[in-house]
Amino acid sequence: MRSLTDMILSNLNVWLQWIAIIGTGLGLLSGIGLVFIRKEISDRQAMHLSAALKESANAKSLASSLQRAMQPRHLSSEQRLALLARLKTAPKGTITLMAIKMDNEATAFANEVGAMLRDAGFTVTPYSGPLILSMSPGIWLSVHSVDNPPLHAHPLQEAFRAVGMPCVLGPNPEVPQLSVLLGIGPKQ
Repeated sequence: MRSLTDMILSNLNVWLQWIAIIGTGLGLLSGIGLVFIRKEISDRQAMHLSAALKESANAKSLASSLQRAMQPRHLSSEQRLALLARLKTAPKGTITLMAIKMDNEATAFANEVGAMLRDAGFTVTPYSGPLILSMSPGIWLSVHSVDNPPLHAHPLQEAFRAVGMPCVLGPNPEVPQLSVLLGIGPKQ
């Protein structure tokens, strides 16, 4: 019986050695797997964080743009000085200033532009025609005929363009021949 026990012990010894080898191998394999999985998880978290930071930056930029878009228009001191410099030497004439009365932002900006035009030497009168309920956005000029505009029409248009304010010139047969109608529409 002793040899049977020695044989069982010997087999048990071999089995335990194999279990130890396999266990060690599985432990190493598990450790290596953990290292790779942790690196992959870390890389993915870094990608998600980078994407979240980029999205946050885009959201801040959009919020800033929306905030600027909501601010009322004003002539900056640089724009005012540049407009005055260009218009002081331009031909002078009558400008009828028009804004939608119910649009406080457009009316305030029109008053600011009108004051600058008066300082540049133009005769500025407020629009006194029928009540206007809607207008094209931005700044625009109307003259009786674009083929024969008043001498101060093109310098006005070019002065506004030069300070970054697009300004369209169009015909309106109701505008007196020597006058320019300057419309300040809603904010674009």
